[in-house]
Amino acid sequence: MKTAVFSAEPLHYKPAGEMKAFPLEKLDSEPLESYGAVLLIGTTKLEEETVLSHENVTRLWNYVESGGKLYAEAVSAFDFPTSRLFGWKLDFPKTRRTLEKLRLTEPRNGLPAGSLLEWEGSMAAGFPIYTESWLEFGPCL
Repeated sequence: MKTAVFSAEPLHYKPAGEMKAFPLEKLDSEPLESYGAVLLIGTTKLEEETVLSHENVTRLWNYVESGGKLYAEAVSAFDFPTSRLFGWKLDFPKTRRTLEKLRLTEPRNGLPAGSLLEWEGSMAAGFPIYTESWLEFGPCL
């Protein structure tokens, strides 16, 4: 599948296969219809936000409505058009978690309760889910 990756920060890998990488500014001009999927990667810096223009949200909305696949990470959705595009609205800002880690709340698949899940990076962004919880944040000493 031909895929376009638009990133607010330089990518540290070479795109493989039919993947093409662009700086986020190119989202204004690149013809999205020629791609089966579009990935948007915002900034990982806590003091900055990646905000999409109304024109870009409209272009992306039309792209998705016509059958394109869209994935976004670390893109602000505090305004109505962007939150409508992604189908969710963040209700809290990005935060840096240094003393808390994601831990399993109950034993799962051979892992004991309290097992840590660790990823690269210090940012943990997400949204509230009102369903059965498998993970919780808690102190790790």
